[in-house]
Amino acid sequence: MTIKELSMKFSALAISTIFLAALGWPAEAMTKAETVRYRKASSNGLVNFRQKNYPKAIENFKEAAALSPLDLSVRYYLGLSAFSAGNYALAREELAKAIVISSPQSTYHKNAVKCFRDYKKEFSHVLPYSCSVVDGKYFSWSKQRMPLKVFVSHGLKLPAGYRGEELNGDKLHNLSGWLASSSYVSKIKRDRHYDDSFFEAANKGIAEWSFARSEKIVDFDLVKDPYKADILVFWCSKLPGDRSATTILPQKKGDRAIIQIAVEYVLARQAHLRADTVRYIAAHEFGSALGLKESGFERDIMYPIEKTVRHKTGFNPGGSNKVSHNDSTTLSALYSLPSQNQE
Repeated sequence: MTIKELSMKFSALAISTIFLAALGWPAEAMTKAETVRYRKASSNGLVNFRQKNYPKAIENFKEAAALSPLDLSVRYYLGLSAFSAGNYALAREELAKAIVISSPQSTYHKNAVKCFRDYKKEFSHVLPYSCSVVDGKYFSWSKQRMPLKVFVSHGLKLPAGYRGEELNGDKLHNLSGWLASSSYVSKIKRDRHYDDSFFEAANKGIAEWSFARSEKIVDFDLVKDPYKADILVFWCSKLPGDRSATTILPQKKGDRAIIQIAVEYVLARQAHLRADTVRYIAAHEFGSALGLKESGFERDIMYPIEKTVRHKTGFNPGGSNKVSHNDSTTLSALYSLPSQNQE
């Protein structure tokens, strides 16, 4: 199929579905002059898109996106314009951003996903997924916090009232402050069922994301003490509902991300599968600590672990469940957008 034929088919899909949703209001605070420029650029972009003047539409939507980086509708139309102009790299980048910041229930999200599914070759057979928590909000670490400091404990467990449960905002904030104290940390005990081999396995899981450093998406370093760590890995006997692990993200200034891995969940696996199970759990939870949400595709590292280990074509003890192209594309899109985290 020629670019012209693809463009006609793609544009027909876009016009018949997404024009039902109007261009949104800017998501960020702007000056009066910037608001005027934004409205003019986005409006002109939509006119040029309808008139199939895609190069001009790209120019318009790029201007609007520079003024309002979190505007879902602008990202979407910029992606459509780029695709229709044959610029598939830009289309993939912008539609991935639209998917990342939108709810899976939104019209924009559904149609952007359909674009990736319908045009696999043009989009390099990749399918990003949403990182939206609620109302377009998402989590990512700011560039000012890089490189992130990551501490993997040797079996240390949080104190009673904090371990083996989903921490609320107040508990996380208190714990984040206490972990800066060497005297407090020195009193933390190890889980009695923890196996020393889990430490290396957890580090291998985190290393799954090393590409993010070389590609300058996210920078992080492993550290040997927790005092200044941004992301900390602890252990606990078990979690409610027989969950494998839990991660809570910073909610207030000074907060850390806390990961807890359930030892009993790991020990319930056959002995020769335990190290790989820890690796997989650590990789998944570190992705969560970076701001990724769960994927619906079973070969992604962010596919829900509890579903994967029970699925006949899912978790492979030999290690096939690694960070996928979908995971890396989603992470790249997430960190190309402004951080919303209050740090």
